[in-house]
This record gives sequence, structure tokens and C-alpha cells, in this order.
Amino acid sequence: MGFGYGYYDWTYFLLIPAIIFTFYAQAKVKGNFRKFSNIRVSSGISGQEAARRVLSANGISHVSVMPVSGSLTDHFDPRNNSISLSETVYDSSSIAAVAVACHEVGHAIQHEVGYGPLKFRDTLVPVVNLTSMASWPMVIIGIMLLGSGNYQIGNTLFNLGVIFFAVVVLFHLVTLPV
Repeated sequence: MGFGYGYYDWTYFLLIPAIIFTFYAQAKVKGNFRKFSNIRVSSGISGQEAARRVLSANGISHVSVMPVSGSLTDHFDPRNNSISLSETVYDSSSIAAVAVACHEVGHAIQHEVGYGPLKFRDTLVPVVNLTSMASWPMVIIGIMLLGSGNYQIGNTLFNLGVIFFAVVVLFHLVTLPV
């Protein structure tokens, strides 16, 4: 429906706060990582050494720890029982690196003990991967179509993009206990 010189849609009230929240959360994570990347742990151990020690202390010897390219690309993969630590974590002896490595080991421990919220999270990952890749293109194409006057298809794509983005945000909220 038209509203003044533009187009009014209630989903803007969902999308705009979600975008702001997403950028704020990413900025906080990156800022804290950057801040604590400059402070070394007193023991001098690296992220990968910390990961191996915590795994060992919990009796887990079948999980591998390996480097992966990028920054903040760290993750535990339950399909092959591996912890991938980014270049900024694997060999670094900063507080940030050790904290991130131990965080990923926490997921391996949760997997080992069959932690319910982690199982639920793992079932959602394929859906979230799809929706996270499709949400922004759908929103942008929808806005472009709305701007060109194609309200029906533009509105449908925009709303689907917002719903897909909401699924991703919901996934992150649901996985906070993990």
C-alpha cells in the first residue's frame, strides 16, 4: 500500500531493529576480540595448545584441532569431530585466542555429553545456512522491485527475505544457551 511518496510495509519495523542489533553484536564481538588480542596470557600457551589441554582434561582424545583460514571463522564440526581455529587464534597466545579456542572446545564437550540445546541447534544448521544466504539478496531484490513499481513480487520477496533473516536471528537467540 502506498504511503506518502514511498511504500509502507510493517516488516520494516522488524527488519531495521534486527539489522541494527546484528551490526551492534558483530561490532562488540570484533571490538572485544581486537582489544584482548593485544594482551598475552601469562602461561604463554597458544589457542591450539589451550584447546588440546582442555580436551585432554575432559578425557576427549578423538577430536582434532586444526587451523582454518580467516579471522573469527572458528568452529566445532560434530560431523567429523574437529575444532577449526582461525589464523588469528590457532598460534596466538593472546587472551582472545585462548578464550575463543576454549569456547569451541566447550561445544565439543557439549557434543560429547549429548547436551540437548546443542542437538537442537545442530538440526537447525542446514535451514539457517540456506536462509542466511538467501535473506539479503531477497530483501535487496524486493526493495528494487518495489522501487520499480512491481509491488506484488517485490513485496513477496522482501517479506520472505525478512522472514529468512528473522529465522537467522531466532537461531542465534535459541543457541545462546549453547
